[in-house]
Amino acid sequence: MKVLFTSALLLFCFLGSSQSHNGIYYEYFEHTPVNVAADFVNRPPVKKGIISTFSLSERNRDDMFQFRFRTHFWVDSTEQFTFYTNSDDGSMLYVDGNLVVDNDGGHGPQERSGSVVLSKGTHVIEVLYFDGVHGELLEVFYASANIPKGTIPANKLFVSEISTGVASENKVNPPYALNDMVQGVEYKKYQGCYGGSSIPDFSDLYPSNSGVRNNFVLAGSEIDGDCFSLQYEAYVRIDNAGYYTFSLNSRDDGKLYLNNIKIIDSRIGSSIVYLTTGFHLLQLDYFQKGGSNNLELEYEGPGIMRAPIPDAVLYYTPGNNLLHAYEGKIGINTQFPDHDLTVKGVIHAEEVKVDLQGALAPDYVFESGYNLRSIEDVRQYIEIQGHLPNIPSAEEMKREGINLKEMNLKLLEKIEELTLYTIQQQVEIETLKKNFKAMQKKSKISH
Repeated sequence: MKVLFTSALLLFCFLGSSQSHNGIYYEYFEHTPVNVAADFVNRPPVKKGIISTFSLSERNRDDMFQFRFRTHFWVDSTEQFTFYTNSDDGSMLYVDGNLVVDNDGGHGPQERSGSVVLSKGTHVIEVLYFDGVHGELLEVFYASANIPKGTIPANKLFVSEISTGVASENKVNPPYALNDMVQGVEYKKYQGCYGGSSIPDFSDLYPSNSGVRNNFVLAGSEIDGDCFSLQYEAYVRIDNAGYYTFSLNSRDDGKLYLNNIKIIDSRIGSSIVYLTTGFHLLQLDYFQKGGSNNLELEYEGPGIMRAPIPDAVLYYTPGNNLLHAYEGKIGINTQFPDHDLTVKGVIHAEEVKVDLQGALAPDYVFESGYNLRSIEDVRQYIEIQGHLPNIPSAEEMKREGINLKEMNLKLLEKIEELTLYTIQQQVEIETLKKNFKAMQKKSKISH
């Protein structure tokens, strides 16, 4: 069973220790509940905050109240976990949007459990609780083959700054006005397995097919055969600011990016983010090695039950989709240029002129004070380092890329050094020839 959470649902975008800390995000409600899952639609909490354990200590009264708890649970290695809730009255525990423990309904102290296999990494835990009258209790435990039954350690539970609405909202407006956009989702298909069973590095690949679909769907010729990857891209229109859940279920591998930030890093997963009103860039990568096709992308948020993202809120920019403006910079084939002009692809030009802007042309090599290494020094350097002096290694170039102006000047420096070595060599050759002729002449005289 998959949970259909309501509008106030918060999904945490786990961004690592620099932006997260231990804790559990809670929301506290006061009203007359029927069961745990009821009466959450568009109902604001009385208060909310972060606590260290699943606890009812933040309640304002002893009857007629509800709690919603959310946190990220860190798993060290893949194994089966059993979760327990002991509650008075009802409680329900979800992991990654799936109901694991159903202890719902009005009752006295009662324990229920459920099991689920979790892979290494972070998983979203959600606990819903309500109290009617006459006693209140909530305890949450877990266990596995390697872990005895007990409370979940605080150092395994995390919330991020985004979960409390404190961090930046990562809003990205589309590069064009709405009247320049039309409904749809752009896609590119890449044929091949590329030696693996996961999403390849698209930066070195060229698509075999591309086009526009009405949504993030598998359809048409792009799903023929096995061993293929797809890249989808669209702007999602958000009409109401708040916390949104994005859930992905894909065949062999999948990744989801929101405003150029990876929020789902596996074929099945979910994440929670806070979104402002406006447009936000969604990018979905999909890989299928073989077997049946499967791709499901769903969301939920303020006033929206969990469902596929409607066609009516997905947009792209036809005719201008290769050119993007962002923070005063221009990008071609990229929405987020990091320089004045960023091109993701090949540039074909008749001529390129580069200003030195203070950089020194290497004529200094020919100056009398230049310290030219000896050939023996160069030989030893190459044997140890594996590349020429003052030239980055292949690994560094692969990691950092190359600056064409800087590299051309360095190459010219090496050419000029090579010219000096050639001149030295020629002088030595001429000296040897001269000495050899002298020796020949002396030898003839002696005979």
